[in-house]
Amino acid sequence: MRGRSKISIIVLAITATIACVSAPEVVDSNLCLPTTTINISLSESRTQLGEIDGDTYPLYWSIGDRISINGIESEEAKIDSNNPAIASFTVKSTIEGEYQIAYPCAPKGKVLFAENQIHKSNTTFGQGVSTMYGVSSSNSIQLNHLTGIIKFGVVGSATLKKVVLTTTDRAIAGVFDIDFETGKITPTLQSKYSITYSLGDGIKLSTQKPTYLHIAIPAGEYSSLNVMLHDSEGGTMSANISAPNSNITAGIIREFKKTLTYATSDKVVVGKTLPAWREGELDIHFINSGRGECCFYILPDGTTLLIDAGECVTSYKVGAESVAQRPSESIRPYTTYVNYIRHFLPYGREYIDYCAPSHFHIDHIGQVKCATEVSPEGLPLTGLLAIYYDIPFHHILDHAYPDYESEDDSEEEAVTENENTSTTRTLSLSEPISYYWGQFVNWGVANNRFTATRFTPGEYQIKMLYAPEKYPYFEIFNICANGFVWGTENGVSKLRGSEQNGNAGSCGIHLKYNDFDYIACGDLVSRAQNLVAFYVRDFLNRGANQYHNFFDAFKAHHHLAGNSWGTQMTLADNHFTPKVVMCHSFNADKPNPDKLSIIVNSEWSEGFFATNIHPNYIATNPDLVAKITDYGGHIVLRVTPGGEEFYVYMLDDSDFECRVKSIHGPYESH
Repeated sequence: MRGRSKISIIVLAITATIACVSAPEVVDSNLCLPTTTINISLSESRTQLGEIDGDTYPLYWSIGDRISINGIESEEAKIDSNNPAIASFTVKSTIEGEYQIAYPCAPKGKVLFAENQIHKSNTTFGQGVSTMYGVSSSNSIQLNHLTGIIKFGVVGSATLKKVVLTTTDRAIAGVFDIDFETGKITPTLQSKYSITYSLGDGIKLSTQKPTYLHIAIPAGEYSSLNVMLHDSEGGTMSANISAPNSNITAGIIREFKKTLTYATSDKVVVGKTLPAWREGELDIHFINSGRGECCFYILPDGTTLLIDAGECVTSYKVGAESVAQRPSESIRPYTTYVNYIRHFLPYGREYIDYCAPSHFHIDHIGQVKCATEVSPEGLPLTGLLAIYYDIPFHHILDHAYPDYESEDDSEEEAVTENENTSTTRTLSLSEPISYYWGQFVNWGVANNRFTATRFTPGEYQIKMLYAPEKYPYFEIFNICANGFVWGTENGVSKLRGSEQNGNAGSCGIHLKYNDFDYIACGDLVSRAQNLVAFYVRDFLNRGANQYHNFFDAFKAHHHLAGNSWGTQMTLADNHFTPKVVMCHSFNADKPNPDKLSIIVNSEWSEGFFATNIHPNYIATNPDLVAKITDYGGHIVLRVTPGGEEFYVYMLDDSDFECRVKSIHGPYESH
């Protein structure tokens, strides 16, 4: 039993030598592993590297350093004025039993790996990034490194502002569970797959002398370490800095000898990362996880919109087996969406302006069964709800606010737990996801976290927020919601239809950018989708004949299932003839062969793109699949400034580098 415990940490330097590895472009240097002695002992530290002495970097404590003991935060370090490798800590709390120490401070039973790191200089890394732990029942504790430091140089002529490091192998930042006896760490829902390394106001690169960056990551083997470099003008460059299966050792600085030359390019090249959005462009991203639908929009002035973020376990329907999860079974779908969105968010943005779920089904907003943790408010962290805690929303539009009622979701109730799923069900949440979505929105509004509005057909509720005056011919019009569709009757514009929920109640939009027109209506089915065909006929008629296109791009209703292309959509007089169709499909029974045949065999179609086609579907329908323009990956529809033409890009979904697989276009806007 202890009351006020004072911890004195003594750091003793240990001689270290360079340990060469087989890859010639890599050199490892040991960090000093100082022995820490205390009333509750410690063994290393820190955040500052001293100047290298031979092959060894001394470690020093930094002003402001704190440790946690059994989850209790200490006071700031008292650093020896004569030797910055020595410090003492005080914990104003009663401590019983075994001492579990973490640096930097973390809750009990957990350790923290910094997801935001700051450049200090060419010779050191930032404060609080060298994660360590120690455990003892006595007053002597040896701290152990959990991180290694990767070091690489960059040359160029730009001003470097930020570097984002990503990997698909494993989580590399955030909160992890730890077994203090073995040092084994396990990711939690608060674990991240990316690290943001900030260079403050920016560092002007030299074309001759490299600027060296030090980024701390958990020790282990990585198949690839990818960096996205951002300059002060909004330019980006992507690169892989590691050799295959690079091993990052705890307590080691691994220097990658190949210097990166920073250069940006606006040209889209197969095999290279898709260039970032630029002002004036319209981006629509169809993000593929293999477990749901997710569409991310960047409007011409930089306003952002997220429609849906599905996350569900493998399919329960016979004959509708799921495709492989992308990029891997070990990465939750919501994490895939977060990493992808962060990659393309306009520079400096840390939030999403609008979130507008099309409807409340699991493959569009998330499934309770996928949640392994709850938020502090008791909400299951899955799909859109999980994304919010990584990238907040500023405004929500949905078909129900503020009068939420739990909708019967047959998909939610019918799903059975799959023993091979990558998530483990540990919660006892029994309500459908629509219930928790309503709880989430009401909580957020009540606590001023965001605003919310009911999605209303016939209105322009999604507006550009940053420079609308530059784009007077851009608009997003609400077509449908809750079974009602904007249309005409006896020459009068009005809402038509009847109250519906679920798929038939999906929200839908018509996006217009000068001559470019795009329609997306979630999983719309039944009479409502036929009324949308009338909307196209009545409001997008610009003199097209039955073989021309009334509009340019269409997100297929309901993953192009058998009930997704209604009778009125097939009639030539109604001109439902989109130039290109994008389909979020992730089961073996979609897209429906008959509906797909209507599109790819038509005279008006110029492209059909699908995020996935199941291998069984390919084997069963080889001739039909051969007529699909492209499939298998993220889909990006990018409209050029002014809206006169657009391209469709397929991106590699096997990692987070967003490399271009194929280029289609330009397509002329109608």
